[in-house]
Amino acid sequence: VLPLVFDNSLSYYESLCKFMHKLNECIDAIKSAVADLSGMESVLTAQIIKYIWRWKNKDGLQDLQKAEWYLKRLIREVRCSDGVQS
Repeated sequence: VLPLVFDNSLSYYESLCKFMHKLNECIDAIKSAVADLSGMESVLTAQIIKYIWRWKNKDGLQDLQKAEWYLKRLIREVRCSDGVQS
């Protein structure tokens, strides 16, 4: 049986609601940020936002490194679409 309280201040249900609220905020931010983008620019931008959004509360440095990887990939995509060579 799981305990109903994780940190002595929030119940399991309250923790779940807080998590879902943050998740919905992230999804709304991503939708807004990629609304005018398409294709790989949209996908890569969404991934960058996702990893930056959660880094402090989930996988720390690993999430920042993933965001960096997606950012570098996005930069390459934009350079190629603009006809600029690396």
